[in-house]
Amino acid sequence: PGVAEKLSIDYETCRKLNPRLLYLNAASYGDSGPDCRRPAFYAIAAANGGSQMRQAGEGHPRPGSEALPMDELKDEAWRLLKAAEWNADPIAALGSATALLLGLHARDRSGEGQELLTSMLCSNMYANSDELIDYEDRPEPPRVDRDLLGLGPLYRLYEAAKGWVFLACLRRHEWEAFCNAIERPGLIAKWETQDDALADEIAAILRTREADEWERVLAKHDVPLASVEMRDPGRFCLEDETMRELGHMVEVESPTYGTYLRHGALQTFSDETLTFGPWEPLGGHTRSILSELGFDQAAVERLIDESIVEAWTPA
Repeated sequence: PGVAEKLSIDYETCRKLNPRLLYLNAASYGDSGPDCRRPAFYAIAAANGGSQMRQAGEGHPRPGSEALPMDELKDEAWRLLKAAEWNADPIAALGSATALLLGLHARDRSGEGQELLTSMLCSNMYANSDELIDYEDRPEPPRVDRDLLGLGPLYRLYEAAKGWVFLACLRRHEWEAFCNAIERPGLIAKWETQDDALADEIAAILRTREADEWERVLAKHDVPLASVEMRDPGRFCLEDETMRELGHMVEVESPTYGTYLRHGALQTFSDETLTFGPWEPLGGHTRSILSELGFDQAAVERLIDESIVEAWTPA
């Protein structure tokens, strides 16, 4: 708070230049209150918004964690770190995107722009609104189990003969399809109980085949089960042929490092032609932006020579 005003880029100053401006302040804790000046990190927002506790697993954080032996303390810290990977940053981005869309809709109706405010804290609280909104006879939200495998026997990870699978039978007809596909119709009635004993039965069954085989077989019966990708996301994106076939990874030529893979488009538009270039070095757009702003070439080069701006020059 106060920095935008100090730099004369606050909303009141900017709206004089463009009354239709949508001015978004994507804050950490808001623009007022006792925490408004605190720095934020995604793990802090995940903890404050309830996500970290929700993802840590049943029985965690353990009471008296500070007195645990070092090896157990490290395990507990790892668990809590992974629980924060809910990830508070993308959730905050969704909150900001939603605010901008609402602002655009309001501007279409009124013709006027306005100042918008979001916070990482509130966006993450919205993500856990089933717990943050309390009322009489509110059902208890599902909890991640102690082993961090899932939310219950029908929605969790299972180890296969090779690899892992994720079973996601959220509806009774999906559970019935699974039971019939594995030729165990007697399990259908256990939809009502969904206890640890059922998880043990399913685990024993799924250990009899490899993960990819289970995925192929059960897909024919419309069972929501998928083989788990064992590579980390970066390796998967770079190495998986499907990512290239779908255009999610594309080859580009860097003027300094040659050919490499970069991410493609996550969204496409029917009336737009997309182009993909290499990464931009520091100052790579300086000349083009200053030119668009009306600076002639001599003025641009003077700003560069006097180290007022940074510009990249190809070798």
